[in-house]
Amino acid sequence: MRRSRAVHRPIVHQSACLPRVLWRLRDSVAPGPCARPTMGPMTADEPLEPATDAAPDGTVRFRTVPTMASYLRLNVAVVRRSRPAQLVGGFIFGSGLVTVMDGVIFGAISLVLGLLFATGYFVVPFLWFAVRRRRDLLLAPVDITADATGLICAMPMSTTTNAWSVYRRVRETSDAFLLGIGTGSSGFVLKQGVDPAVLDRFRAVLMGAGFDLRPSRRVRRLSIAVVLFLAGMLIAPGFAYGPRAIATIGANATISLSVGAAGGTVTLSGTTDLPDGSQLDLQLVHIDKWNASQTTGASVDPADSPWVLYATTTVRGGAFSEPFEVPAWPSGRLVGVADFWMYGSQPSAAVDRYGEYGDTMHGPDVIASSDGSRYLEIQAATQLP
Repeated sequence: MRRSRAVHRPIVHQSACLPRVLWRLRDSVAPGPCARPTMGPMTADEPLEPATDAAPDGTVRFRTVPTMASYLRLNVAVVRRSRPAQLVGGFIFGSGLVTVMDGVIFGAISLVLGLLFATGYFVVPFLWFAVRRRRDLLLAPVDITADATGLICAMPMSTTTNAWSVYRRVRETSDAFLLGIGTGSSGFVLKQGVDPAVLDRFRAVLMGAGFDLRPSRRVRRLSIAVVLFLAGMLIAPGFAYGPRAIATIGANATISLSVGAAGGTVTLSGTTDLPDGSQLDLQLVHIDKWNASQTTGASVDPADSPWVLYATTTVRGGAFSEPFEVPAWPSGRLVGVADFWMYGSQPSAAVDRYGEYGDTMHGPDVIASSDGSRYLEIQAATQLP
């Protein structure tokens, strides 16, 4: 029995709850000044003690006053050094690339988001809004006290006291000292407004605690970032095409379909492993015009729509091709569909291979009907200029 035809729409890849993911990742990799495993509360009225530069026992004290620019710049630098952010950035970029290759132009948004993740700039709007709400806390002066035992960071909302053993590494940039605790998170001590002589004594304390402040190997760090970004890009196509590749193992019914537009002619063509003589049902849809016709409220039968065309073609030499004349169609998105059903005048070779109802038909595009029969369907899209 011949089944009713239906208009097929291309699948659009979507990402759910992305703002929530962005915020959680921002919070995990950009904790702000001085990574804070331990804290001691301060009252809102408790003033910060005036900072001095040094003490006879080797203790170094100084005060930094962050600005909006320095606060954003340092947090971006911290995130940019985060390997999870680089990997996630590559994954989002790869997902967008797959979506764009599938003909969905909105996938370009994922391309931009992926680059923002990998470079660390995705945290800027979150931090900007946070500073706008509580500038008095986030841009408050920070009093730093460092000696041979550890580091104390005193701010209006908290005081952090950490032994040097908490930190795995310290990296110095032109703006700050980045303090890594080895879990992907980092804090920082700003240099802004600090006398160079005091910074020299602070470096001496850090080196005395066993930290190597020599410039890191930029090429090695960049290479790791590129590798992680590319790994994320490769994982995304794996999620998109991996299940299909697995389903292809042992397949005995596959079709590749392409839609080509030239002038007023659109051609559906492809290759297949179906036996020669197999009949394919083809469908060409001007998806933009079809969708617009459905918004009028009137029920339109696809068979009566000027934006849906049908044809039947025969497989010869493992290939097929069928032209559609559409000189009056305007520019827009086109979707082509090819179906192989076990009904009508399918050749005996197809019946022997797949059974009368397609019971032994297998492949990534084989669909099981509710009545137990199987059929093969593939679709492709293009843009009509």
